[in-house]
Amino acid sequence: VAFAVHNRPVQGSKGSYRVNLRHGVSRLRSGLRHTVGIIFHDAK
Repeated sequence: VAFAVHNRPVQGSKGSYRVNLRHGVSRLRSGLRHTVGIIFHDAK
C-alpha cells in the first residue's frame, strides 16, 4: 500500500518535525526515462 503525503517526519535534536517532500522530476542527463502512471479511484 502506498500513501501520497506532502510531509515526512525527520528526527531533530528536539524531537521529530515535518519537512516537505520534493515531488519534482530531475533533469535527465543521458539514457531513457521510464514512467509509471497510477490511477486512484473509488472502488466499490
